[in-house]
Amino acid sequence: MIETIIEEIKNLSFDCRAEALVAQLLEQSVDPNQVFVRTKHAARRSFSRDIYDAGQLELPNGRFALQLILSRSALFDLIPEGVFFQPPSQTQQKLSAAEMAEESRQLQKQEQSIRNFFSPLENEFFHFRLESHRKEADLLDKFEEGLLDEYLVNFWKLHPLIPAKMAIRLVLLMPFIHQIAGDVELMASSLAAIIQQPVIGSVKQDWIQDTLSDSDTLGAVYLANSSTCGRSFAEETYVYEFAISVNSRVSVQDYLEGGSLYFLIQAFNGYFVPANADFRTVLNVEPADKEWRIGEEQYQHLGITSII
Repeated sequence: MIETIIEEIKNLSFDCRAEALVAQLLEQSVDPNQVFVRTKHAARRSFSRDIYDAGQLELPNGRFALQLILSRSALFDLIPEGVFFQPPSQTQQKLSAAEMAEESRQLQKQEQSIRNFFSPLENEFFHFRLESHRKEADLLDKFEEGLLDEYLVNFWKLHPLIPAKMAIRLVLLMPFIHQIAGDVELMASSLAAIIQQPVIGSVKQDWIQDTLSDSDTLGAVYLANSSTCGRSFAEETYVYEFAISVNSRVSVQDYLEGGSLYFLIQAFNGYFVPANADFRTVLNVEPADKEWRIGEEQYQHLGITSII
């Protein structure tokens, strides 16, 4: 069986992370204690695969196990050489070619013994990463099956009126907050993906702030407010504005205060808009939806869905 696995690994036509491949082997009832790794050839990783080679490893009990040679940095490569090798003293005499060759062979043997010393630790670290990969894959499977939907919505304390599908889309974007927050294009596309409506984002800058009226009453003067030079001052303030195109599939009532999409947009802005900025939502209603309609199917709002 090991020979078959080694042959398939060597015949792979694409690069594959060792953790992903071993995880698939474990699903095929391969014993994790029969899989060992060695890390070397890190300098070749830029033009080689993660799994550089595969072969058999004979164990002390006489059995054979699968050994993967990975193109990764070993612990020996990460530790300064001075920890293991001492530079030659300045008083050392010059060596002949044969002596230098013998010294080189001795250093190589010493390096190999050090690598062998760290090999069990590297193997344990690999199995730790392998277990993390399996847990992550299991978590993603539960995402697809919807088993964690309610838990994650409650974890992020989203409002219960937010539609379930939109709440899950918002939750799936949470791990990427550090990449999306502040990028108005990414924020607009993310919001559009959540609500399934076209969204155009822009950043407005409001520089001028008004102060209170001048007052010279003793005890009623406030620094930087009523005691400024003039009645206005410049302060850099950013406002993230999102223009949402509303069509007939969604009621404008949902976007207004108390509506399900209102709470969704408030949650989105709370997590993705930078703390030093404000936000504004603009609803662009299609012309056909601005006509007057009398009935209970859809509410009419003067200035939004009904314009005289």
